[in-house]
Amino acid sequence: MSRIEVRGVIVPSMFDISLYQEYIEKGIITPESKFRADVAAASGDEALEIYINSPGGSVFAGNEMINTIRDWVQETGQALNITVGAMAASMGSAMMLAAPSAVKVHKNAKIMFHGAWGGVVGGSQAMKDESELLEKINADIKAALLTKTTLSPEVIDEWFSEGREGWLTAEEALEVGLVSEIIDLEADLPEASKTMANAMQERGMQIAALALEPKSEEEIETPAPEEEAPEETPEEEPEESTDGDPEADKGAEDADGPDGSQDTGEPVVDGPADETVNSDVVALSEELEKQTSLARDWQAKHDKLQEDMKAKEEAHAVALEELEKKVEDAEEASAAMSSRVKKLSLQAAAPAEKDSESVSSWPAAVKACNGDLEQAKKLYPDAHKEYFDRTQNVRKP
Repeated sequence: MSRIEVRGVIVPSMFDISLYQEYIEKGIITPESKFRADVAAASGDEALEIYINSPGGSVFAGNEMINTIRDWVQETGQALNITVGAMAASMGSAMMLAAPSAVKVHKNAKIMFHGAWGGVVGGSQAMKDESELLEKINADIKAALLTKTTLSPEVIDEWFSEGREGWLTAEEALEVGLVSEIIDLEADLPEASKTMANAMQERGMQIAALALEPKSEEEIETPAPEEEAPEETPEEEPEESTDGDPEADKGAEDADGPDGSQDTGEPVVDGPADETVNSDVVALSEELEKQTSLARDWQAKHDKLQEDMKAKEEAHAVALEELEKKVEDAEEASAAMSSRVKKLSLQAAAPAEKDSESVSSWPAAVKACNGDLEQAKKLYPDAHKEYFDRTQNVRKP
């Protein structure tokens, strides 16, 4: 069985570049285009498993991933199985609803559904459009939940109300019919330190289901000042109290940490590895903010270009209409001129036709036509014939 993993934040294809390969390999993000490429490379001769351990992310990128696996099932006819690790939240849980067959979850899995959220810059109408879009996104997921589970409409509506979230354990998901099997193994939670979560939230990547590292008791309690302990207890006294006293030795061991180090009561501080991860996440979130800003600028330029093109098209349409009107007027004027010329020609020929009866000689015919012999032949053929015959007879010997 082929296996494809969806780990970390689900992001658009714009993050599938070399700059983010380290974060993709670590499972911090999963670009939609990489997922499509992985599905395309999967064998069509065996079942496909999609492993999800994700706090969610982009709705449209996630929907495109859902479309990809549905197309794969239709084209190959093979089974598609989904396995949930420690978390499937937001868009990650929505992907569970796309499975046509088995959905398995680890016993420590937590599944969360909530209403989509987003942001837009604009006036009241832009806000209204964004609100309507979010409602349509929510309606799709709510309909799928009603179809695939035994959850009541009232419970689902409560999950999707403003600021609310619906969490399910593995047992609860099995009880309502969302999953078909619980795997009796615990999966690892997505790694996310408090610094990482804060950095992502400050840069517009708020994810409701992001797991934070729990605080230890030492972090919760107020640590005692370092100088007080030596003042109250002499330095040699612990050695005398523990010599030959197993219980005292055991108490001293209990004071040490799990790795044998002395517990000073100081808050636990992340090591160099955590600091590296946190700095990487900060850099990633800053780059995400930069890319998002660039995308918005590009969209604004694209919209402006569209407006300019529309204005030019409208201006061209008006100019073309005016030109067509001028052509039509010119054709009408030409037709009127032709008609007038024809009338004038008829009027010019009319007197000659009227005088044809009174013209009896060829010289008179030539005179009537202003010396035009050809015109005289056409209008006064009889006069021409009589003149021609007469002149021919005169010339005969």
